Amino acid sequence: MNKKNTAILNIKGFTQSLRYCLSLSWKASKFYTLTSFLFRLLTPIMEIIAIYLSKEILDTLVLGQNNLIKERLINLFILFGIITVFKVVNGKFDSYVEGMLTESVNGIITAKIIDVALNSDIELFDNPKSYDKLALAVNNTYVVSSILRSSISFLSTTISFLIAFTLLLNSNWIYCLVLTIAAFPSAFIITYYTKLIYLLDIEQISGQREKDYYFRTATSKVFSQDIRLHNLANIFKNKYISLWRNLFEEKKKKVKSRTISTTIFTCVPVILSITILIDVVLNIIEGYLTIGDYSLYSGLITQLLYSISTIIVMISTLYDNRLRIENIREIENLPRTNIESGTILLESIESIEFRDVWFAYPNTEAFVLKGINFKIHKGERVALVGINGSGKSTIIKLLLRFYVPTQGLILINGINIKDYNNASLHEAFCCYFQNAENYAFTLREDFNLSNINKKENEYEMHEALKNAGASAVYNKLYNGLDTYISKLFKETGAEMSIGEQQMISLSRTFYRNSQILILDEPSSSLDPEAEDRLFQRLQYFCDGKTVLFTSHRLSNIKLSTRILVIEDGEIIEDGPQEVLLQNSSRYKQLFDFQANKYKSI
Repeated sequence: MNKKNTAILNIKGFTQSLRYCLSLSWKASKFYTLTSFLFRLLTPIMEIIAIYLSKEILDTLVLGQNNLIKERLINLFILFGIITVFKVVNGKFDSYVEGMLTESVNGIITAKIIDVALNSDIELFDNPKSYDKLALAVNNTYVVSSILRSSISFLSTTISFLIAFTLLLNSNWIYCLVLTIAAFPSAFIITYYTKLIYLLDIEQISGQREKDYYFRTATSKVFSQDIRLHNLANIFKNKYISLWRNLFEEKKKKVKSRTISTTIFTCVPVILSITILIDVVLNIIEGYLTIGDYSLYSGLITQLLYSISTIIVMISTLYDNRLRIENIREIENLPRTNIESGTILLESIESIEFRDVWFAYPNTEAFVLKGINFKIHKGERVALVGINGSGKSTIIKLLLRFYVPTQGLILINGINIKDYNNASLHEAFCCYFQNAENYAFTLREDFNLSNINKKENEYEMHEALKNAGASAVYNKLYNGLDTYISKLFKETGAEMSIGEQQMISLSRTFYRNSQILILDEPSSSLDPEAEDRLFQRLQYFCDGKTVLFTSHRLSNIKLSTRILVIEDGEIIEDGPQEVLLQNSSRYKQLFDFQANKYKSI
């Protein structure tokens, strides 16, 4: 790419960043945007006026003493005092407005990120690249606010530069040109290293996430017992420290190099400024300039150098941080293959069919499902059986349209699942997900969150608790349905075991009470008695419902009317339990593995 094209891209990148930041600011608050710009604009104007007043005060002081001079001095000091007070007031209000604008912008960006996290495909959390983008967006929230402030400051500082440049040019064009030329290398060096360090931040994002994971794990209650039991404290501490040290050393090299280079180049305009001021002093001694001119030149030089440095840094910041800005914008384009595409409202489910369904998770080549074919009719209770990794949970994810098939069709009532309205599709299912967690709210709120379109019904809540075998758990709650089921927000919250948490999750699933019930390992954390109670209640609760469930405990498969045995992504057996047990089937082999354990006791 030639220099001309590169320059065009640089200008385009800068203007796009500036336009986006200003539009974001305008959207956040028109009032704060306008007042922030006004306050920033008044600051350099007040500085120039103060410089000229200082010059006039010094020149007046050397004229001697008489009433006219005293009156002039008093008037000058009154004006200088007004300007000084105004600068203080302006600065305070500027800080206030900047803070309010920053909070407003952060609110918009944070809401955008939350919206993406909540409404993107599950792939967002399964795909490290997409998850890195989300992490970058989260990390860049306050950075974008900083860039926004730079955008507003850029406009006001440009005006400040033009004023200082014009005044100094009229006073002494040689001083003006020499200082302007000398100021550029320092500013460019600063922006160069700013870009290097930002690119390093991007390279280190995966390492930062890993480091943060070690920290969260070490300070998490969830892992506290396991870490102590297995004496893992030093391992996690050393992993954290080792990774932190590597990341730190990489950044330290860049920061050290930046410090040395910027120090050297920053000294050049400072030395030139001192040289110019010495020349000004000599001209004052020789009578070519007044004492007040020293104050004037000193102020204008300071204003000019600051303006040049700030403008170049801001231009570079806006251009180089376009990556950060683009990342905020790009998260809106994260995978949303399952976004609303259909218009048909799903009122009842008579049949579910997988027709030659193949599926590979995004950015992987291995197929998790290979030519899956089955059809479930209303009222059937179907168990998915297979070893870990066989594809059982993936079938559930596809049925709920968290993913779409790589090949093949999923049909409901003979219609492609993608033609249905997503909200009505999801409303037809009540699901217990393996390793599901409850929200750290009251039990009543958790029930209501399981079906936000349902009118609150305490009787059905109690029935759901009974069906999940959670009545004993409920009776221990100090404030019934209004008890917090976690201590995260309330010290009076209930402390529950994993099994009790699972019972609550199951009761929330039953409270939803949709047409299709999906249970993914519903008794994995339950004790034998609780498990037996659950499946006894399920016999009653599932009557007339279409049920799809997975379980490693094959003794529970008696709930099913049909079994699909899945191995390596393929359905290898399909039939009722009694038929599969009569044959030398894979299911019989798995069943015997567990049955023999009990026979040997």
